[in-house]
Amino acid sequence: MRSLDYCLIALLIASSVALAAEKPAPAKPSQSALQHLSWLIGTWKSTMGSSFVYESWQADSTGRYKGMGFSVNGKDTAISERLLIAATDSGLYYISDVAHNPAPVYFRMTRQDSTTTVFENPKHDFPTRIIYRQVTADSLHARIEGLRKGKEAGIDFVFGRMK
Repeated sequence: MRSLDYCLIALLIASSVALAAEKPAPAKPSQSALQHLSWLIGTWKSTMGSSFVYESWQADSTGRYKGMGFSVNGKDTAISERLLIAATDSGLYYISDVAHNPAPVYFRMTRQDSTTTVFENPKHDFPTRIIYRQVTADSLHARIEGLRKGKEAGIDFVFGRMK
């Protein structure tokens, strides 16, 4: 019986050492790209003429970033889109769900550097490209681009973080 006890103890020690030596799986590149956008979390405001445009982002319990974009013109508030940025095995996606589209539209991240992330979907009508650039900790420049009436067009949004 005593030798069985020693064998079990040795087996437990060996398996503990083996488990301790295992390294966690490396993060997916898309997960790392998502974490690089953590500065986006919060509520942002942009002034466009007499209107205000807002984006609000938060991390959810599954590690994705959920957002909402809306505009205020006078006393009228319009929710323009529900947003999601999610890391998958095939890449990082910006997903926009607006009422005038029959289904959410997926934009795949095509480029990211220390301040800028670009998402693209060349099959979408407009926009085909969404760009987020962190200017400072409390300001960002967002731009949507694509073809409109056969010509390259873009709309710029200069956001400040709401405190």
